[in-house]
Amino acid sequence: MRYTVEVRHFGDDLTTATSELRSWLRRQIIQPAEFEYSIGGPGMTFRVHFTGRSEAEAFAAHFTVG
Repeated sequence: MRYTVEVRHFGDDLTTATSELRSWLRRQIIQPAEFEYSIGGPGMTFRVHFTGRSEAEAFAAHFTVG
């Protein structure tokens, strides 16, 4: 099973936004199954897929508001 977390980033600096997400993953020693993004409207959307539920929940807790 895969768990997907979607993160919306408002801004136009793809390199900085990607670096922030990937740096957090490295520090947590988490390897996502897939990392993708799309640009449209104001900002960009990242979709990060995990094989473990706890990894997805930790990522979502850190990067999503809700």
